[in-house]
Amino acid sequence: MFFSLCSEYLHWTVELTKVKKSSLAEERHGALRSMGRGEFEDGLVKISGYTNDPMRAVFVLTNKTHYDLKIDWRKAQFVNIYGRTRPVEVTPWSGPWLEGLTEGATRDDGTLTEIKHAQSARIRVSPADSPQIRRVCGDEMKGRTFEVLFPLEVEGKSYQYVFIFEITRFRTTI
Repeated sequence: MFFSLCSEYLHWTVELTKVKKSSLAEERHGALRSMGRGEFEDGLVKISGYTNDPMRAVFVLTNKTHYDLKIDWRKAQFVNIYGRTRPVEVTPWSGPWLEGLTEGATRDDGTLTEIKHAQSARIRVSPADSPQIRRVCGDEMKGRTFEVLFPLEVEGKSYQYVFIFEITRFRTTI
């Protein structure tokens, strides 16, 4: 991704490096397993996360239960690379679906996503007020992280998941 900033271009590689969840979710749905670069799964959900911009993330979530899975985006948070916590803006992300699964639904106002059994939803998440990247020099961005926190609700119980993205490569050019 390229951004013009004071006659400089910023080049990033950003990866989903870790997913955390509560111990209650782990007891009920098993431990999260890394399935490869940016993919994690447990008994509740299969998660793919990717981005090329540290101010947004795209998720593909696949419901692995026999129940409806819900995400109330009003309870979600985006912790940016500067450590500031903000509410999120959610946009359904169109494109080809993985493994031929049918699409979950996100309300037009972006407040709730519902994913039925064996469905997937592709969603773009960003901070609500779209903060700008401040001027940067050298390698100060490499290693920085940002987090997206949201509850996954199934059978009336809510489980908090934390998705941690890391800037693994960074450089500037003029």
